Amino acid sequence: MPKELAVAMAASTTSDVSKPSDNPAQDVLEKVFHYNTFRGNQQEVVRSILQNKDVLTIIPTGGGKTLCYWIPGIINDGVTEVITPLVALLNDQVRKLKSYGIPVCYVTASLSPQERDSVFNELTNKEPKYKFFYATPEFALSEQAACCFKAMTENQKLNRFVIEEAHCVDTWGSSFRPSYGRLNELKQFNIPVVAFTGTATCQTQERIIEKLELFQPDIN
Repeated sequence: MPKELAVAMAASTTSDVSKPSDNPAQDVLEKVFHYNTFRGNQQEVVRSILQNKDVLTIIPTGGGKTLCYWIPGIINDGVTEVITPLVALLNDQVRKLKSYGIPVCYVTASLSPQERDSVFNELTNKEPKYKFFYATPEFALSEQAACCFKAMTENQKLNRFVIEEAHCVDTWGSSFRPSYGRLNELKQFNIPVVAFTGTATCQTQERIIEKLELFQPDIN
């Protein structure tokens, strides 16, 4: 683990021997991602996520969406599961996290069955080495993933589900990507769900909340 990441993770729990950090999110923002300030509604979203709430967030492309869940994912012990429909986007985010020295894994059709087994087996360890796990909705809803999430929940190592392009729940849920219409199945694990979309009408927001079964979500 790179020194900068180790320092930031330590700062997220304590800034010296006796005094907890006053602002662990700011510590990670500066020490890992090298930004001095949050943009737009990022800080409010990070706060809601760290409070373990269900969240619906609307951030346009280029608005710094990933930092909103990367920062809590680094601060918290355990793994954040990220679901995205676009493999190109998945690969890009995995590359970026690796460039920051952050442990990340993924499952896509490009991996062999043996490689996928290796990822799932590592995630079920009592102390998994990864901070983030990326998957398409199809793999996130697979039987193998369900067994993995169950074990992670029992080990208290599954922090939250992050659903990117959440408007697809409304627009694709019954046609192009039926798996998006089934993501409410993830609520069986009693883990917070954080939904992101770049744009959404009030009606679409209501449908996202309903179809993902978000419980009293913060809307940022």
